[in-house]
Amino acid sequence: MTISTDREQILIGIIIRQFAPAFAMLEETIAACPETLWLDNPRGRPLWKRVLHALESVDYFLNDFDCYWFDTIGKEVSPEFDAEDREQLSREETIEYLRNIRSKCDKAFSELTDARLREHSTAHPRFTYLDIVFTQLRHLALNTGRCNEALAAAGIANGWIGYEE
Repeated sequence: MTISTDREQILIGIIIRQFAPAFAMLEETIAACPETLWLDNPRGRPLWKRVLHALESVDYFLNDFDCYWFDTIGKEVSPEFDAEDREQLSREETIEYLRNIRSKCDKAFSELTDARLREHSTAHPRFTYLDIVFTQLRHLALNTGRCNEALAAAGIANGWIGYEE
């Protein structure tokens, strides 16, 4: 993600600076997770399900900018926590999905301007683009934090990544 230095693009630059490490932290969480915890978390949802839930939300709410990548997964899984899944996502499949969503964000942020952030989404007219961006950033942080809690409970340290780190 490239940060804009244009005075009219200050908010977009900040958004990019915050989303980039959020995705990096989620990717590191996936890499640090042992297979047993990935598939079955004794203290809550399996981590693959939580990561899928977080990514699908970004995918869904930014669908003004690119295809709905969830439809390309090709497995019988749901991002909803209360849904029964016939299959599970592997780490590799999840990382591929994460990279598609990261690219979708890159595309969205390259098309948005600070002024357009105040406009309402075409796909989700109740929300401005800025509402969507902030909500999805909070949602990514919440779910990454819950994953890291599960890792910490299993004795696995996983750290914080700030922007430009």
